[in-house]
Amino acid sequence: MFMKLSDDYKATVDMLPVQPKPSDKDLYENILDYFGGWYLQRGTFGGRVRLFTFLKQEITRDRDEKWTSRQLQLSFHYNM
Repeated sequence: MFMKLSDDYKATVDMLPVQPKPSDKDLYENILDYFGGWYLQRGTFGGRVRLFTFLKQEITRDRDEKWTSRQLQLSFHYNM
């Protein structure tokens, strides 16, 4: 899977000379200053989630603990 390039970046790269000359050095330096010279390929980010679930007493009174626990597990979803 590749990162999608921005339209601004593509337009800037398309305007670069095919055969760069030493006099184009400032142009390339400006592009690197603006867009950077590195990109993130992979990373691990941390986080914390707090989930509060409130139940009516009838639910816990009418069902056993295993059933109630399973229903709560079905209520929390996340996408990676």
